[in-house]
Amino acid sequence: MCRDFGLKEGLAYAVDSHAINGVATITSVSVDSPAISRHQLIMLQQILPHLNEALARPSPWEQPNLTAKELEALKWAQAGKSYWETGKIMGISERTVKFHLNNVYRKLNVVNRSQAIARAFSLGCLSA
Repeated sequence: MCRDFGLKEGLAYAVDSHAINGVATITSVSVDSPAISRHQLIMLQQILPHLNEALARPSPWEQPNLTAKELEALKWAQAGKSYWETGKIMGISERTVKFHLNNVYRKLNVVNRSQAIARAFSLGCLSA
């Protein structure tokens, strides 16, 4: 099939599910020359996995899809409230607050509340 488009040589690298967003990706490089040199082949084998990873990542400028409850819990975290205090304010259990904040951490690709607040602020989800 590739030959029908004038392509003779190439490599492809595929990932079935990206760790952050679950997107399956394939990155390929094709050339119309009769053969790829050994040097080019080695270079492509080294670069393609990293290129595929970079292309699959969500954009750092992309707005995360935070729910109203997740955003509210994050705003109370920004204000310095504990899980318990946030739960009382929002009328939900402490465990549910943790659930919402863990979803925020996953969506923002961070590991704790300080990182989540900083990332959300930089993305414009939170204001000072």
